Amino acid sequence: MRETSFALSMALIRRIADEFVRGWQYVRLFGLISWFHLFKMAGNVIDKREGIIEQHIARLMSRRILEVVRASVHVEGTIYCTGIENYAVAANHLSYLDWVLLLA
Repeated sequence: MRETSFALSMALIRRIADEFVRGWQYVRLFGLISWFHLFKMAGNVIDKREGIIEQHIARLMSRRILEVVRASVHVEGTIYCTGIENYAVAANHLSYLDWVLLLA
Protein backbone atom coordinates (compact mmCIF):
# COMPACT_ATOMS: atom_id res chain seq x y z
CA MET A 1 0.00 0.00 0.00
CA ARG A 2 2.75 2.40 0.97
CA GLU A 3 4.78 1.62 -2.19
CA THR A 4 1.76 2.34 -4.37
CA SER A 5 1.16 5.75 -2.80
CA PHE A 6 4.87 6.56 -3.13
CA ALA A 7 4.83 5.61 -6.82
CA LEU A 8 1.72 7.74 -7.37
CA SER A 9 3.26 10.73 -5.60
CA MET A 10 6.46 10.38 -7.67
CA ALA A 11 4.37 10.23 -10.87
CA LEU A 12 2.53 13.37 -9.77
CA ILE A 13 5.80 15.17 -9.05
CA ARG A 14 7.13 14.18 -12.50
CA ARG A 15 3.94 15.43 -14.12
CA ILE A 16 4.14 18.77 -12.32
CA ALA A 17 7.81 19.13 -13.27
CA ASP A 18 6.97 18.39 -16.91
CA GLU A 19 4.27 21.07 -16.85
CA PHE A 20 6.71 23.62 -15.43
CA VAL A 21 9.22 22.75 -18.17
CA ARG A 22 6.51 23.13 -20.81
CA GLY A 23 5.45 26.49 -19.39
CA TRP A 24 9.04 27.71 -19.36
CA GLN A 25 9.40 26.59 -23.00
CA TYR A 26 6.33 28.67 -23.94
CA VAL A 27 7.82 31.72 -22.24
CA ARG A 28 11.19 31.23 -23.96
CA LEU A 29 9.57 30.67 -27.36
CA PHE A 30 7.46 33.81 -27.05
CA GLY A 31 10.49 35.90 -26.11
CA LEU A 32 12.66 34.32 -28.77
CA ILE A 33 10.18 34.83 -31.58
CA SER A 34 9.42 38.39 -30.47
CA TRP A 35 13.08 39.41 -30.45
CA PHE A 36 13.85 37.72 -33.74
CA HIS A 37 10.92 39.46 -35.42
CA LEU A 38 12.29 42.81 -34.26
CA PHE A 39 15.70 41.92 -35.73
CA LYS A 40 14.02 40.71 -38.91
CA MET A 41 12.20 44.01 -39.35
CA ALA A 42 15.48 45.88 -38.84
CA GLY A 43 17.12 43.60 -41.40
CA ASN A 44 14.34 44.37 -43.88
CA VAL A 45 15.03 48.09 -43.49
CA ILE A 46 18.75 47.59 -44.13
CA ASP A 47 18.47 44.99 -46.89
CA LYS A 48 15.28 45.82 -48.79
CA ARG A 49 15.85 43.97 -52.04
CA GLU A 50 17.94 40.86 -51.42
CA GLY A 51 16.47 39.48 -48.21
CA ILE A 52 19.77 37.85 -47.24
CA ILE A 53 19.71 39.29 -43.72
CA GLU A 54 16.14 38.05 -43.25
CA GLN A 55 17.15 34.54 -44.38
CA HIS A 56 20.04 34.40 -41.92
CA ILE A 57 17.87 35.65 -39.07
CA ALA A 58 15.14 33.10 -39.91
CA ARG A 59 17.69 30.27 -40.01
CA LEU A 60 19.13 31.32 -36.65
CA MET A 61 15.65 31.65 -35.11
CA SER A 62 14.66 28.20 -36.34
CA ARG A 63 17.74 26.60 -34.85
CA ARG A 64 17.08 28.27 -31.50
CA ILE A 65 13.46 27.09 -31.55
CA LEU A 66 14.65 23.51 -32.06
CA GLU A 67 17.00 23.93 -29.09
CA VAL A 68 14.21 25.26 -26.87
CA VAL A 69 11.83 22.42 -27.66
CA ARG A 70 14.73 19.93 -27.30
CA ALA A 71 14.19 18.43 -30.76
CA SER A 72 16.91 16.41 -32.38
CA VAL A 73 16.95 16.36 -36.17
CA HIS A 74 18.46 13.68 -38.36
CA VAL A 75 18.73 14.38 -42.09
CA GLU A 76 19.12 11.57 -44.60
CA GLY A 77 19.84 11.70 -48.32
CA THR A 78 21.87 14.89 -48.48
CA ILE A 79 24.30 13.19 -50.87
CA TYR A 80 21.59 13.35 -53.53
CA CYS A 81 21.30 17.13 -53.19
CA THR A 82 24.85 18.11 -54.12
CA GLY A 83 25.03 20.51 -57.02
CA ILE A 84 21.39 21.56 -56.79
CA GLU A 85 21.01 25.33 -56.74
CA ASN A 86 17.34 25.84 -57.56
CA TYR A 87 14.84 23.66 -55.78
CA ALA A 88 11.39 23.56 -54.24
CA VAL A 89 10.51 21.92 -50.94
CA ALA A 90 7.08 20.62 -50.00
CA ALA A 91 6.15 19.73 -46.43
CA ASN A 92 3.42 17.26 -45.59
CA HIS A 93 2.64 18.99 -42.27
CA LEU A 94 3.26 16.19 -39.82
CA SER A 95 3.68 18.82 -37.12
CA TYR A 96 3.67 22.57 -36.53
CA LEU A 97 7.46 22.50 -36.67
CA ASP A 98 7.71 21.77 -40.40
CA TRP A 99 8.56 25.37 -41.22
CA VAL A 100 11.15 25.43 -38.44
CA LEU A 101 12.88 22.35 -39.83
CA LEU A 102 12.87 23.71 -43.36
CA LEU A 103 14.37 27.03 -42.29
CA ALA A 104 16.95 25.49 -39.95
